[in-house]
Amino acid sequence: MPNSEINRVANESQVRSRVAVAIGVSSSEDLQRAMSVLADAADDPGWKGRVKSAAEVQGFYELGEDAVDIRVIVWVAAGERRRFERILRFKLKKPLDQAEVEMPNRQVDVWLRGQPRPASWVAHEAA
Repeated sequence: MPNSEINRVANESQVRSRVAVAIGVSSSEDLQRAMSVLADAADDPGWKGRVKSAAEVQGFYELGEDAVDIRVIVWVAAGERRRFERILRFKLKKPLDQAEVEMPNRQVDVWLRGQPRPASWVAHEAA
């Protein structure tokens, strides 16, 4: 399209902005259940005046060492994105806790050289 035919240029964020939040859950968690909890939590009727479209749980966003990130997207009024991101994270965390969805929690066993190995290791090596 020639530049002479361009009548109007608009920034999409003039009217609405996309809030994209990645929530990490344990890789051992039932991911379908976790996505269901997130979908229910993101569908908050109290947001009707603030959101421009229904929340969308897009599914797995990233597979990490300790977690599977699930992405939730909500379109909000322009200028509300940063504030709404914080609200959305807070609103999503509580139902995950109530449903006992396991969050990622890196655990590391540390033992010092020259020290005896823990009894659990000795029993495991003998098996």
